[in-house]
Order: sequence, then structure tokens, then C-alpha cells
Amino acid sequence: MDIDPRVDDFRIAELYEQAKWSILTEEVDCTEEEAYTFAALQFQVNLAKSQAPSSLPVAQTTTDSGVTDIDDALTNLQNQLGQTDKGTSESPALQLTGYCKLMRPTRLTFKTPKRHFLLLKGTMLSYFKEEEDFTHGRSPIQRLNLTGAEALSDMDMVKKKFVINLVMPSSDQTGELRLIFETSDEYCSWMAGCRMAMKGRPLVKQGYEQELSSIRAFVSMQNKSDSSGGASSTDHGEELKPEDLVGPRLLKKKKPKEVVRQVLDAHASMLNLSVQDAKLQYIRNWQALQDFGIVYFLVKQGRSKKEELLGIAYNRLILIDLHTMEHRKTWRYSAMRSWNVNWESKQLRIDHEEDKLVFQCLSADLKILHEFIGGNIWLSLRNDKDQLDVAMFVKLTGGVTNNLQGWGAETMTRFLQS
Repeated sequence: MDIDPRVDDFRIAELYEQAKWSILTEEVDCTEEEAYTFAALQFQVNLAKSQAPSSLPVAQTTTDSGVTDIDDALTNLQNQLGQTDKGTSESPALQLTGYCKLMRPTRLTFKTPKRHFLLLKGTMLSYFKEEEDFTHGRSPIQRLNLTGAEALSDMDMVKKKFVINLVMPSSDQTGELRLIFETSDEYCSWMAGCRMAMKGRPLVKQGYEQELSSIRAFVSMQNKSDSSGGASSTDHGEELKPEDLVGPRLLKKKKPKEVVRQVLDAHASMLNLSVQDAKLQYIRNWQALQDFGIVYFLVKQGRSKKEELLGIAYNRLILIDLHTMEHRKTWRYSAMRSWNVNWESKQLRIDHEEDKLVFQCLSADLKILHEFIGGNIWLSLRNDKDQLDVAMFVKLTGGVTNNLQGWGAETMTRFLQS
């Protein structure tokens, strides 16, 4: 609750570790698809931590000399208004140039690929017949605005196939353009540039190198996974080991190579996540699981001799059959009138709108069960994170005599404000 990414690095790190181990130890159930998503997010955390600054790309990058006095004037105006654009004020704009084979669509299919000279400047992609046409200032064959476009990858490391399919956003431009490269380095360089242009971002060194580093890492993972049957690794030495990313049941069900491929597929959409963003997404996905936050206690209900499981969630109580694990009954806190503990008989009594319940806890001290229920109800009553009703917290969780409540309130005040 109340996580602020700006100041809660430590909390995010601890919650991430707690979430990760509850998934890997299968303490919380999830589907296969969810398991692969968790594995991909965990791998992105490890990958982002280990990434080093990338080397210069194969595609030629040059400083854009087209920055004018108007650009300088706009930058100065932004600075005067207290707005800083780090992409333009601290890093000069770049442009990508190089050769590749290009295929344009016809009515039914694509034309035969032809070699062209490409220029990516800002968000505009231009292509010429030869490099001399560009250097002599001749008009390009076509100029395309990539803002809002899609760059679809068509890559096969085994077949040495490195293709980018550009799908244009508007009908007045070429519907689709296919760029065919000879090496993975060329592919990575142009894919990084196209991704930045699609988002409408300026092609500056820092952002471009971050994008390039993520794409190179992904290409390297695919290369390793195609050449090995189990683990995969990146250029930065980060290994993708299935046993470190998914639970035992999935490992028994699937072959390691299949797990690696599924994780890489899920990871394709996470390449740009930072360490903290990946951890936060992992935590959010964990919270969204059906069985998230449920603590189980072995209980007997009333005078029954049958042992059952009582699950305590953040908003409800769940009675579960111990043998079939089916949910037999659910009681929400919002419909709970009251509850109390009989310390002599060690019984918890709950007055609910639907039932009056009596439980005896067999797997833990009754006070622990009482604290879980009271703590969850207290959290649900909070309206403002800055207003901590300590007295209510002690009342709902304490179950202690009056002469201890002052000590409890003082202790909780120090704890909650630390």
C-alpha cells in the first residue's frame, strides 16, 4: 500500500523478493501464461542490472547539423520557463545512415528487394538510390514519417534473417515497408532508431544507446536459445536458466528449451523496462492473482471434529475443504457485524450477516489469527495514508487488557512512523 517509486526503493525491493519466492515456491498458484510473464519480468530485472554501456553501432550515426537558431531560441525559452528538455539541450541530435535491401508492396505482394541508401533523421525515414544522391542533396525516392507507425520484427538467427516490417499509421503513406539487413548488428541499430522515431522521440545519444542495448540483449538471448537446448545467456553474461525462473511443476511438465522460448516471447514486450519498473510490474501482477495475500490456518468449526482450512484474505474469510481444496464458503469483512476471542476456550466467534461462526485454531496461536483479521480490517478502513488511527489498530489487533493498550499504542506509533 502507498508505494511511491520516488522514495520507496527499499520497500519495492523487499516486496519484489517476497513476491518472487512465493511464485517460485508455488506458494501462490498461477496459470502457465502468468508463470511465463513472471519469469520474463524476473529475467528483465536481472538483465537490466547487468547491462553495461553499449558499444558504437554498425549503422553510421552522425550529429544532425540541421539544428537552427530557431531550435536554440526554443531551448532558451524552455529554460526561462523552467522547462528543460534533456534530449535537446544536453545531447545533440543524431541521424542514422546506411544501406539495406528494401521491399515495397504492390497490389498483391511485395516487389523484388532492391538495395537503397537509408537516412533516419528525427522521425523521418528517407531512402535514396545511392549514397551520392544523399551527399549531393538530391531529393529522396520517398520520405516517411514514422511517428505512430509499427516496427514488426521478422528475425531468425539460424537462417540469418534480419527483417523489420514497418507498418505506416496513415493511408496516405506506403502501407508497409520491409527493410532487410545482412547482419544482426545492422538490424539492432535500425530497430533502435525506428522505435524511437515511432514514439516521436528525438534521436539523441543517451536514449538511442539505451534502446540499442535492450535490443542487442534480446537478439543475443534468441541466438543462444537457438543454439542450446537449455539455458540461454546474453552478451552481458546474464544466463536464462529455466530452473531459476519457473516453479517445479512447470519444469516437470515442459522441456527446458520450450520454457526458454516461452519466456523469451513474453520478454519481447519488456525490453525497455528499468529495474524498478520491472519490479513494480512484478508486484502488481502478483497482487492481481486470485490467491494473493491469503494466509491459511487449520481449524475446526464449532463442535465438528472435521479439520478444515480457513483462508484469511485482505477482504474476506474463506472456508476450504482440506482434501479437495474447494472453497466451501466465503464471508466478506464488509458484512461482518463483530468478532471476539474467548481466551479460556480458545475459540474465535464471528457474527456475520449470513452466519454465526465459531472456530478453534489448530495450527497457530489464536492471537495470530485474531491479528490477521483485525489488521486486514484496519487497512480497509484507512482513508488517508497520512492519518494513522493507532488506537483503532491496537483495538482491532490487540486482544489485550486495558493496562497494556498504552504501551501497545506507543509502540505502534513509533513503528508506523519509522
